[in-house]
Amino acid sequence: MLSVCYADDMTLSVTSSAALPPAVGEVRVRVAYVGLCADDLDALHGSPGHEMSGLVDAVGGGVQGWQRGDAVTVMAGGGALRTLWNVPADRLVAIPDGLALDAAALIEPVAVAVHAVRHAHLEPGARRVVFGGDPSGVLLAVVARHAGAEITVAEPDPFRRRLLTTLGFPVIDPRRGDTGADPALQPSGTPCHHRGDFETAVTLLADGIIPSDLLISRLVPLAEFQDAFDDLDSSRPTKVLVDVQAI
Repeated sequence: MLSVCYADDMTLSVTSSAALPPAVGEVRVRVAYVGLCADDLDALHGSPGHEMSGLVDAVGGGVQGWQRGDAVTVMAGGGALRTLWNVPADRLVAIPDGLALDAAALIEPVAVAVHAVRHAHLEPGARRVVFGGDPSGVLLAVVARHAGAEITVAEPDPFRRRLLTTLGFPVIDPRRGDTGADPALQPSGTPCHHRGDFETAVTLLADGIIPSDLLISRLVPLAEFQDAFDDLDSSRPTKVLVDVQAI
């Protein structure tokens, strides 16, 4: 089994270890894709990787309702950047047939956006400004618009502005002092642990509400994971996914 872990000097490297069978109450997942975010750069967060999708590889004792080959994501993860991952079965969320595993790697960040919009208690027609057209900003804007809000995005970068325009959002340029007259819609800033938010995120992706084809720019194999981390500093509002099984 291969995994990406922090070394003693707080650098990341690919290490090899024996795969362990799932314990009682656990499921072993063969991880397919992992998306990275800024939190994964912080060694204090432990093993990187919490935006993921994969297939059930083995089921531990006492686990019901899951079988080998089921497509899943994991709630409140961390440590998914590995070929095989043992997790508690009660943290699994099913991925429906028809939702590709690469798109399904966006479930967790979409759930974070769903969580933020749910807590904002937006009324239909509410006008809000989202500051930033990075991936999390785009997802927040899309989810809020789907909930009935009228969203404007403040973003100075030309590439991001073009994508936002393609998605149908009014865009303002904060460099010109234009920050809009509407209240800001803020991301939650915390991981999402709510199963209902994850299930809503699955539905939004499966129904094509989330433009996953525009957000996912490329795939890199596990051995080239550093490329995905380097892209976190890019101005482009797209996701690079680690194809974990492509060694």
